[in-house]
Amino acid sequence: MKNRPKELETLRKEIEEAASFSIESKNDFEKLHSWLEQKLKAINDLHGTDKKGEPIIKENAPSSETLMRIWEYVPYEGEILTKTWGLLARSLGYLGWNDFVSKVNNTYNPPTPSIEEVFENQRKEIQLGILNGRGIYTLGWYPEKYSKLKCLGGFEFEVIESKNMNKKTGDTFVSPTFKLSFVEGAKFPDIMLDDYGDDYFDHQREICGEFENNYFYL
Repeated sequence: MKNRPKELETLRKEIEEAASFSIESKNDFEKLHSWLEQKLKAINDLHGTDKKGEPIIKENAPSSETLMRIWEYVPYEGEILTKTWGLLARSLGYLGWNDFVSKVNNTYNPPTPSIEEVFENQRKEIQLGILNGRGIYTLGWYPEKYSKLKCLGGFEFEVIESKNMNKKTGDTFVSPTFKLSFVEGAKFPDIMLDDYGDDYFDHQREICGEFENNYFYL
């Protein structure tokens, strides 16, 4: 096979370990194809479907014939596309072929996420948790300034762990989402409860009266 990269052998070994069987006969490639199809389908399903109900991402496993070429079970003088190696890498949870190569060679150096990026990723995770009704989530910048929150259902949360935050362990509160409030000179911003601009908190004031001063801060 032309242009066979040295990392391909490592990828094949990782796949055999993950699939829990060795490739020893022609029939094993049919078995491997089915295993890869199941793995890739599970990954595709995570991306959901479009308005027509079709998968947003639909990647199929290489055919058993292609797999035989990749494993060099049969002679092949042609080229295997990097995209095909990427499918194999994604079946193991890598982002693709380049991601696999960089991690195998210890050259993976992801950029350090900003304060805003960390918060936004956490906020999105919590929003999904609200939809599911339950879950425990960390919001903030562990271990310096953060809260660990337990979703009680709906928009209600309980603080089960806290450091350098306004609300303390055992406090409960209601908030549809959260937003940052930057303080000049502070290493980390404050985190505010946010009613999505729907006047939710104003409605609560009418029912319960004025809240304590720290109501809007986590």
